[in-house]
Amino acid sequence: MVISIVYYTFCYGGRISKTVAFAGKILAIKPVVGVKNGKVELIGKARGYKNGNNLLRELITTTGGIDFDMPYSLGYSGVSTFLLENYINNNKDLYNGDISIIPISMIGPTIGTHVGPNAIGVAFFSKTE
Repeated sequence: MVISIVYYTFCYGGRISKTVAFAGKILAIKPVVGVKNGKVELIGKARGYKNGNNLLRELITTTGGIDFDMPYSLGYSGVSTFLLENYINNNKDLYNGDISIIPISMIGPTIGTHVGPNAIGVAFFSKTE
């Protein structure tokens, strides 16, 4: 069983330079970061919302999917839940179609510093042994 925490941010704004943030915004590049062995690491980059969403889906499925017998949660860092609701509606199949029981919380300041505003996080145990 693998514990995975993956964050997909919709804009640069965490712990990066203003130049990188500007370039990322112009090119619509979205970073995907994860927590591995207690450290925040860049997992990949995607151009645009759809590609970022696809990369997050791929990361969830390649780890074996979400083990719903264990704790799992979605988190977000933003004042609006619009992007989070979009993510949930586009990924119902990852949650066995029952999106009404998905635990959702705000991303706290420690992780929020790394991912910036408008990030979506998925914390879960994978089904893989």
